[in-house]
Amino acid sequence: MVIRAVRTRAGATMARLQQWYPVRLGQEVIQGFSRHEGGAYAAALAYYALLSFFPFLILLVSLVSLVVGDPATRERMVGFVISQIPQAANFGNEIERSIAELSGVRGGLLGVVGLLGSLLGASQVVGALRSALNDAFEVTRPRPYIRGRLIDLLAVLGLVALAVLWTALGLLLSLLAVIPRRLGVELAWLPASWVLWLVSVLLTWVLTLLAYAVLPASRPGWRDLAIGAFAAALGIELVRGGFGFYVARFGRYDVVYGTLGGVVAFLVFVYFVAVVALLGAQLAATLYRERAGPASGVSRQAARSSGG
Repeated sequence: MVIRAVRTRAGATMARLQQWYPVRLGQEVIQGFSRHEGGAYAAALAYYALLSFFPFLILLVSLVSLVVGDPATRERMVGFVISQIPQAANFGNEIERSIAELSGVRGGLLGVVGLLGSLLGASQVVGALRSALNDAFEVTRPRPYIRGRLIDLLAVLGLVALAVLWTALGLLLSLLAVIPRRLGVELAWLPASWVLWLVSVLLTWVLTLLAYAVLPASRPGWRDLAIGAFAAALGIELVRGGFGFYVARFGRYDVVYGTLGGVVAFLVFVYFVAVVALLGAQLAATLYRERAGPASGVSRQAARSSGG
């Protein structure tokens, strides 16, 4: 009798929870993520990210070297990208050696071919993300292949620009943190690490919002995209901090995988980041469908269509 009463009360509580909007919205997002095979897409994105990591770094350093030509700047750029990914420092020496070997090939046809090869290699992960977003937003008419690949290449160049901007902001914040101490002023209420974290969240939000808006062939409205991108940005920052803490304290991938431990940690980290990013896209799509009505698909009633 008591057990039956407990079950009845628990069932009533669950029914009330399911009527609560945040819980119902979360259920719809998870169901949509599963229906659109978000886990499989996240695994594919982790694989392509591994293949695209070296080409992206080589492209980044090559373009910066053409403009600046300062070895110290090159080291800062590589250090920045590596610092954003837990366990990437384990193969930092290999990255530096590869870049040093390729840095002498700048001019002539070989240098141009090398840059184009790096650009094409780095665009693989963008193409995989474009396919995942098309599925999340239920796009029925994807772009033609050539147009989609051109957008992938432009997106990679945009990532290079954002990496340069982030490095410049990091140096500026470091300088601003030193100036008050030189003047004898303490800014304990505003640590530089907090400012850097807020800037990181802002840039991640902008990058995610642009990816949601530009890569798929059609999309929801800007308001829904902004909400989904902001949720994804917060989630990505939490994943990066939490995974870095876990790896530093408990995650001994090198014990099980040996010299491949850094690669495995990289794949796991990118997988979780991809899951969060695709959940954010699914949140935007769910919010749009709720406003537009159950019969409206994102691809048919999108706020913007990219022409096929």
